[in-house]
Amino acid sequence: MKLLAALLSFLFISCGTKSRYTSTPILRKLNYINQFDSLGNIIGKERKWITETQKLPYGIELITKNKSSIYYKLQGNYHSSGLNATTLKNISTALSTENDTLKIKHIVTTKNGFGKEGNNIVGYNFTKTNSVKIPKNIKAIQIEMEEYNSVNRIVNRNPFDSANSKYAHLTIEL
Repeated sequence: MKLLAALLSFLFISCGTKSRYTSTPILRKLNYINQFDSLGNIIGKERKWITETQKLPYGIELITKNKSSIYYKLQGNYHSSGLNATTLKNISTALSTENDTLKIKHIVTTKNGFGKEGNNIVGYNFTKTNSVKIPKNIKAIQIEMEEYNSVNRIVNRNPFDSANSKYAHLTIEL
């Protein structure tokens, strides 16, 4: 009995300390618009898909900054619809120090899988909150995030096309 209680408490403690991402679907709905002739009679109906949920743009948002740590939020979206269901595999983090700059690189990996999405799902938004302890002698922090698909190719890294870009960066001066 004590072993069972110890295992369960370890399970809850280890699950609570992990920084997980949250994923929400981007939904759309079918809207019918009546078509009228010149006399005002209904001729027919036109079908249009309207997105109900707003897509989150790729971005990094600074939440709080202390002398010893920073808290920030990663957000973005990925496409998943039809017969090729795409899932978020993981968000990995790489830390490196160059001179007096701390570089944090987040790689969002998506994978294409088998399956079918519902016809009202266009994709998914994701968010993840991170915290980093700032080492001594650091004067700036650079945070980058980019998306790779399952074959490790960059999806779209065009900084001039902000609507469809799958790359974001943030520089913080301390």
